[in-house]
Amino acid sequence: MTYSFDVFNQEGKKLKPIAANAAVFSDDRINESAIAEFARLQMANERIAIANTKTRGQVAGSGKKLYRQKGTGSGRVGDKKSPLRKKGWVVFGPTSQRNYSIDLPKKIRKLALASLITKKFQGGMALGLDKFSFKETKTKNAVNVLGNLGLGNDKVLVVVPEANESLKKSFSNLPKVKVLLASYLNPRDLLNYSKVLFVADSFGKVEESLSI
Repeated sequence: MTYSFDVFNQEGKKLKPIAANAAVFSDDRINESAIAEFARLQMANERIAIANTKTRGQVAGSGKKLYRQKGTGSGRVGDKKSPLRKKGWVVFGPTSQRNYSIDLPKKIRKLALASLITKKFQGGMALGLDKFSFKETKTKNAVNVLGNLGLGNDKVLVVVPEANESLKKSFSNLPKVKVLLASYLNPRDLLNYSKVLFVADSFGKVEESLSI
């Protein structure tokens, strides 16, 4: 099945729709495992190791044996840094040097993104905007455009082909909207936002990057 999505101008008038490449966006290529793996990669790579315990060399104290070997019943305890004693070093404890990051083949990443975008097409959750161009940078302009497109109450991911300060500032005060470069498209944002709005030729850039 070949998917397409409607494109509108700033006033909400429907223009010629854009057809998606069936070789990239198709029902047969949807892979839930790839989506889950890419989402897990994002979370793992953002994880910071906070827990930190001291090793034997990091615990302050003398290495002198606390009790004589015979006669006290405590001869085998060792020094005060022993892991058996309070404030001693921790055996196999967590350290802040641990690296939680993981990696995935580029092919799997592409498949995951293509799968998520295809699912947006299936639900009619993707649409396009031919341009965002105003003389003044105002939140009101962004609100009007979203209203004209019927997206006033939706969580919207606005995908742009390149940095656009005027557009970014116009949408920055809207809590349900996020502006994202096409090259930074990722599973978390596609999952968190119900609607995807491709501005100008941003979809072309995404499609090209996901082509096999």
